[in-house]
Amino acid sequence: MFRPGGDRPAEGPRPVAADTPEALRNAAPGAGLPDGPFADPARVQACLIAAGAADPDAPLLATRPYPVAGQPGVLLVLGTAELGRLRLLVVPPDCGPGTGRVLLEGSAP
Repeated sequence: MFRPGGDRPAEGPRPVAADTPEALRNAAPGAGLPDGPFADPARVQACLIAAGAADPDAPLLATRPYPVAGQPGVLLVLGTAELGRLRLLVVPPDCGPGTGRVLLEGSAP
């Protein structure tokens, strides 16, 4: 079960087994409370808007480093209107106003 702020893995990029929805779902429980630049809700919203993500107003619940195809990324665990459902997006670490793209996306039950 996902718990924001639960035990957090060591900081820094961690290898990712695959760029699949299942790998992304498996990474979500290791995410912790938003920190660094992604602790700013306005930056997260600007990032999501720049990336063209649906529902840029979704609440950010947790983040963690998540490299994709050898490139650094940040997993954003977002809340949804559906009880128990999470949106999972990986964006570049510099995602913000005017620059953003979704590297990988999925959902968790």
